[in-house]
Amino acid sequence: MSSINTITISGRLGRDPETRETNSGKSVCSFSVAVDRRGKDAGTDWFSVTVWERLGELCQEYLSKGRHVTISGRMQSRDYEKDGQKRTVWDLVANDVDFGPRVDTTETGPVQAAAPRKAVVSKPARHFVHQQAGWPAPDDDGVPF
Repeated sequence: MSSINTITISGRLGRDPETRETNSGKSVCSFSVAVDRRGKDAGTDWFSVTVWERLGELCQEYLSKGRHVTISGRMQSRDYEKDGQKRTVWDLVANDVDFGPRVDTTETGPVQAAAPRKAVVSKPARHFVHQQAGWPAPDDDGVPF
C-alpha cells in the first residue's frame, strides 16, 4: 500500500521570501505563511515553506510579506542540532503556488498589478504549466514571459 503526503494551505506571507543557492548550485526560496483557524479554536498556524529552483525564483520576484497565497505540496521533516539538542522542523515543500491577486494602492485607489496568478513546476519536464487564461505558451526555455 502506498502512502500519500499532500497538503494545501491558503494564507498570508509572514515575511518576504529569501532565496539562497545550495552547494550544488540549485536555488531554494523560503518564507513563512500564516493560516487563520476558524471557530472555537481560532488562532493562527504558521507554516515554513520551501520552494525549489525556477518556481522559487518566481516566488522571490512576485511575493512579499502580507501577500495572499495558496500552496500545495508535501510536508517534509528535517533534523538538526542546536546547543547540543536534536530538533526536528517541518517544511511544506511546494510544487504548486497560486500567487492570488496582487493589489497595490495608489492615490486613485487599489490597482490590480500584472503578476503571474499561478505556476506549477512539472518535475519530469521541468517547465511551467500555465493555468491562467490568456498566458502564452512558454518558449523553449520554459520561461513564462
